[in-house]
Amino acid sequence: MCSVPSAFPESSSHSDHTEGLVAPSFAQIDMSIAQENIWLETDTLGLGGVWFGIAPIEEHMEEVHRLLGLPENVKVFSMFALGYPADRLNCYRL
Repeated sequence: MCSVPSAFPESSSHSDHTEGLVAPSFAQIDMSIAQENIWLETDTLGLGGVWFGIAPIEEHMEEVHRLLGLPENVKVFSMFALGYPADRLNCYRL
């Protein structure tokens, strides 16, 4: 099984991304949609997966950020572990 972090860059100033917009920033909604699409594709490929929600709990976001050594301008959103389901593992072993 392996884990894939989902993260997004964050500007030091939010105003450069939201100035003049009618709607607020939907980064977390967009990331959720992308994460769900990854999950659906994982299932289509016959893999198993689990989505670990990290955001919006700051302590969790900071800990995963530190463990992965991510750049300062990146915020952690979630992680997704994927691999072969245990009930199918033997058919993939060589």
